[in-house]
Amino acid sequence: MSHVAILISALTIATIAQAQSTAPVTLNNYGNAGLIDMPSGQSMPEGTLSATSSLFNKSLRNTATFQITPRLAGSFRYSFVPDFIPGAGSYVRPEYYDRSFDVRYQLMFEGRYRPAVAIGLQDFAGTGIYSGEYIAATKTLRPNLRVTAGLGWGRLGSYNSFSNPFGADTRPSTLGTAEINGRPQADVWFRGPAAPFAGVEWAPQSVRGLVLKAEYSSDDYANENAANVGYFDHKTPLNFAAEYHFKSGSTLAMNVIGGTEVGLRFSTSIDPRKPRVIGREEAPLPIRVRQGQSDQRRAIFGDVIDGHSVPSGYVGSIPAADITQSPSGVRIARIQDQCSPAMARELDAQAGVVDLVIFENNAGAARCSVVLRDAGATYVQALSKPANADGANYGDDANQAAIARLNALMKTDGIVVEALDVTAGRAHLRIRNDRFDAPAQAIGRAARAMTHVMPDSVYAFDITVLEQGLPVSTTRLQRRDLEQLQFDSDGAWKTYVRAQIEPSDLGQGDLTFADGYYPKLSAGIAPYIATSLFDPDNPVRVDLRLRGFAHLDIAPGLSLNGSVSKRIYGNIHHATRDSDSVLPRVRTDLNKYQAQGDPTIDRLTADYMFKLSPDIYGRVTAGILEPMYGGLSAEILYKPVASDFAIGAELNWVKQRDFDQLLSFRDYETVTGHASVYWNMGNGFLGQVDVGRYLARDWGGTLSVDRVFKNGWRVGGYMTLTDVSFDDFGEGSFDKGLRATIPLSWFTGQPHRNKYNLLIQPIVRDGGARVNVPNRLYPVVSGVDRTELRNSWGRLMR
Repeated sequence: MSHVAILISALTIATIAQAQSTAPVTLNNYGNAGLIDMPSGQSMPEGTLSATSSLFNKSLRNTATFQITPRLAGSFRYSFVPDFIPGAGSYVRPEYYDRSFDVRYQLMFEGRYRPAVAIGLQDFAGTGIYSGEYIAATKTLRPNLRVTAGLGWGRLGSYNSFSNPFGADTRPSTLGTAEINGRPQADVWFRGPAAPFAGVEWAPQSVRGLVLKAEYSSDDYANENAANVGYFDHKTPLNFAAEYHFKSGSTLAMNVIGGTEVGLRFSTSIDPRKPRVIGREEAPLPIRVRQGQSDQRRAIFGDVIDGHSVPSGYVGSIPAADITQSPSGVRIARIQDQCSPAMARELDAQAGVVDLVIFENNAGAARCSVVLRDAGATYVQALSKPANADGANYGDDANQAAIARLNALMKTDGIVVEALDVTAGRAHLRIRNDRFDAPAQAIGRAARAMTHVMPDSVYAFDITVLEQGLPVSTTRLQRRDLEQLQFDSDGAWKTYVRAQIEPSDLGQGDLTFADGYYPKLSAGIAPYIATSLFDPDNPVRVDLRLRGFAHLDIAPGLSLNGSVSKRIYGNIHHATRDSDSVLPRVRTDLNKYQAQGDPTIDRLTADYMFKLSPDIYGRVTAGILEPMYGGLSAEILYKPVASDFAIGAELNWVKQRDFDQLLSFRDYETVTGHASVYWNMGNGFLGQVDVGRYLARDWGGTLSVDRVFKNGWRVGGYMTLTDVSFDDFGEGSFDKGLRATIPLSWFTGQPHRNKYNLLIQPIVRDGGARVNVPNRLYPVVSGVDRTELRNSWGRLMR
């Protein structure tokens, strides 16, 4: 039977079959959904992050793949290629490290009669060693049996090929430009001869976790099988594999390629939405329910305290009890000089609910009356209770006592009270959250503590979570909602519907700040791992380092920050590769900093974060900004708390630091700046565009897209194009990279704000480089905006 007949037969079977798969999608040696070397028509579950390492003779491929959406997936691959021939007539390189990118799109999901169909580009932005394109279809015949068939181009169309069905039979070669590639080569996609591939997967029911595979490959391994290399003898297009899938999500596979070579593959897949450990945090403080009011009364009148008086008069248009003949029914506050409504509110909140307060002079004559009534209440009631208004600090003293009690209750939660203001019916609490990565959970814990401390008269809690000293948003919770819904299985979301999330006030109002809160010093020391990747002399270098850090809060928003580090053990400082950049060496001298800096000052800054209006934020940072630069940075951001859009601008004057990374500087200095637009696109996607001037004095823009998960995971990438030409930029053509943020709580199951940030830059060059300024505004502000609170609201009651 001809190879084309094999293809047609497989596609026919795939089309008429009716079974749908329940088995997991498997990966191939390239780290993509597939068979052994060939791709399949399936896709991984949305959000899946996979890492694959495959060893084949002397060749090693390491691939990270992310299923960005249900249909779209992307991969980055770093491979060791022995005896590489860059192009026709080129010399053989005994060792070559290659970087490549893949992308694939799911054209059609599997149905009862239709197969799953995917189209993909392999090594579309690299040197072209693995460059190929494909269309693949996969159909499940039985729950444990799947077949795949497809067409490949490029490397995937090199064995037993035929004329291009699209008519483009000529495919330009990209291998000769391996040194400067790194940009998409669209002129070669789906061009040149095409070749069929097919395969089958079978999972024996007798051995759970085992999958057997066989494929007909359309890759002839021309480069590996070249006469002057000859480390691989390709004798047959048939490949075979046996792989075992562990419950942890890892897979170990052994395969036979080309009839002569045995290879190994290990892969592991995780779903960022599913934590490794669940439910190891301690139970929250129970909510204290107020006494003296029936649920029916509270539902009708809200928070109205029972009392003796009956409505029999009016103050303005507000019904009020007639207390002129019944002084025992009111609380009397005696003052000397003036009638202060603010004092009335303080008395009412601190000493109990009184709806009408009469201020007298020393002779006992009434000077004025203040009516305090819950909005929406039908009438005003009065409760006889003694009060003492002597002393100007009455309210502050009571607030300090309440702050002390709240701090004691929330100590184990890692929540610290900055300030408190208690008025008639409402309490405003400002807190610093040092523990919970979900801001709504910190709000919920604070609200629980407030039910134990606030007087019964307080019916609403306004809670502001500070981020880097900035009051971004204030969440108002109704106390009765907490009391009524604490045991409701859907209580958190019912409170969200009733809650109010608004921009925090610009000023400090009548807040009482906690005694001793400013200045506040926090410091520590901890080990950490530093890595240096993709150096051809040694692709992986690692340091174990020790870092000491200190943070001094001087006033709201004003702080001093510093950190120093010392290498304990490692080999990063052994890097000696010189830069060949024709641009100012703003980043490519990194190895000199790594070699000569030990110990180092990583950061030494004065920082001021402030608000210009409820929706406009500002930042000024001065000092040693990062390991390579110091200077002055200023930023402004417009970000309404309920908006999915934000705009900002940043301006920096920076000077390059000496290689020892202490207090001296080199001669190079420049001014950089960017205008930025941020867009929360929904479904966890965040887009950012920055346009401006970069460190090498080049002008251009950066596009970033990240997938942000509700638990704090973030996976994304960026690309930068400037007026630096591809040739002047050097290897890689333009700056690009991948990044991930992994919350520590995902591993431990316990709340924690620490995160591990991973940046993968295939090539570090000087074009498109930015200074790494700490505490840029958008990540700080967006961390407690309405969208972030909604995403974490399910943890309010936890």
